[in-house]
Amino acid sequence: MTESNKAILLLGSNIEPRLEFLKEAMNQISMVAGEIIDSSKIYESDALGFDSDQRFLNQVIEINTKHRPKELLDHCMIIENKIGRIRDPENKVMSSRKIDIDILYFNDLIIETEDLVIPHPRLHERMFTLVPLEDLSTNIIHPILKVSNSELLKKCGDKSEVRITR
Repeated sequence: MTESNKAILLLGSNIEPRLEFLKEAMNQISMVAGEIIDSSKIYESDALGFDSDQRFLNQVIEINTKHRPKELLDHCMIIENKIGRIRDPENKVMSSRKIDIDILYFNDLIIETEDLVIPHPRLHERMFTLVPLEDLSTNIIHPILKVSNSELLKKCGDKSEVRITR
């Protein structure tokens, strides 16, 4: 996979300064992971799966990358660490974070390993993912579910409020 690959990433932050952490992630991604070719608006939503007083900012970006999927994941994790994300390897409970970078799609690949699952296994269940994803493209077809982002958004059971901030 030395050719250019299209990857779609979800960025999220719910620790201040949230917007600065999103900007820093985009800067780091463009330096080491790939060229950012498109981005959604920035959305705000409540934390999902855990309690938090601070709402999340989320943004979806599309990049061209020369990296393989696992290499891209490694770069994303390094960027998260640089920005200050703290992971407890023993604790799988979700918590507040300075930055979270998820790979939603990588070309139209389906990957399922211990370290990496593409498309992201819960993207179709989360409004905070689907709403900004809709900004980028309504035409992306989920390679497993075989439906468009628009259809995923219509069928999503998550009724969380997701609103544009920028």
